[in-house]
Amino acid sequence: QKTKMSDQGLRSQLSGYLYIDKALRHIQAVTANFKSLKPVLKEFLHQNGASENLMCLSGTIPVPIRGSTYNIPVAMFLRKEYPYNCPVCLVQPTADMGITPSKYVNQSGMVFLPYLHDWKFDTSDLTTLIQITISAFSEACPVFAKPPQQQPYRPPQPQNYGGSYPMPNYHQQSTPYPSSGGMPQPPSSTYPVSQYPPAQPTFTPAAVGTAAAVVSAEEKERRKKDAEKAERASLITAVSDKIKRQVRQAMNDGEQEMAQLIETQDKLKKGSETLNKKLQDMEDEQNKVEVAIEEMKVKVAEIESVIEELEREPEINVDEAVVGSNVVYNQILTLYAEENAIDDTKYYLSEGLRKDIIPVEVFLKHVREISREQFMKRALIAKARATAGLPERA
Repeated sequence: QKTKMSDQGLRSQLSGYLYIDKALRHIQAVTANFKSLKPVLKEFLHQNGASENLMCLSGTIPVPIRGSTYNIPVAMFLRKEYPYNCPVCLVQPTADMGITPSKYVNQSGMVFLPYLHDWKFDTSDLTTLIQITISAFSEACPVFAKPPQQQPYRPPQPQNYGGSYPMPNYHQQSTPYPSSGGMPQPPSSTYPVSQYPPAQPTFTPAAVGTAAAVVSAEEKERRKKDAEKAERASLITAVSDKIKRQVRQAMNDGEQEMAQLIETQDKLKKGSETLNKKLQDMEDEQNKVEVAIEEMKVKVAEIESVIEELEREPEINVDEAVVGSNVVYNQILTLYAEENAIDDTKYYLSEGLRKDIIPVEVFLKHVREISREQFMKRALIAKARATAGLPERA
């Protein structure tokens, strides 16, 4: 229940942020892994002089240096657009500490890391940033312990600092803090290193009082300019990333549209080939039809010519149209026609009986008569065929 209330309090403090859920998850991951960092609202000064309250992860991070672990005080301000824009990281030394400028930290405490410069909205997060910051600070410690003012010389005594920053004597030739120039490069570090001119502060007795004084107006102006540079670099990175995403999206859209156009072009080509084939088939059919029409015209002309010739000839008697070559053949032809006429008569008599047009007695009477006559005609046909030397009927 306490965790839920804490989450609700953080969510309410992040009410002005654009991506509350993602920022809340990143903050929770940091507080779970680095107990000394606490999320609080702090005043942040912009490059135009305006100030606003931003969520800040304030506290210390453990940095291993030459076998010992030191707690380096830092503050990470999350801007309203986080995580779209990278956080602003500062080293915030206590009153008894000073800042050691290096390729990662300037004189005002502004942290510069390639990870911040290459910040990505969808992949970068605070936990990874802190781990990279620890690795960078392990390479070049960003702070040193100021010597106390007007402190008499004392021989160095071994002390147990318990992980806090030791206070070296001003007159000592060496301090328990590593110098930026003498710090060995970690062999396992794969983090990219920028080429910054190394800077190692030196102290004289006259400079001790000045180092312990409050921050001057010139230093505030320098911090303001450094903050402006960091914010300008962040804006440039954000705009560059946005342009890259838009260009990538435009290219993806263009590729998809091009693929669709190519697919449509292939379909149109196939459709064009099909249409051309259909048109060719229709032309072939049209040619065949035209040839058939021409042939038909020729046949019609021939038929019309024959009809004209037939019309000019005299009328033909149907009974005289077909005759035999002799008398016997004419007799056979006549008998055969009469026999077939009798068959037709029998058919129509049976149809009349079936339809009750004629009674049975009438039907039988006529059938007997024409059957007798048909028999006689068949006998005459057989006799005539024998006389003419024709084979018998099957």
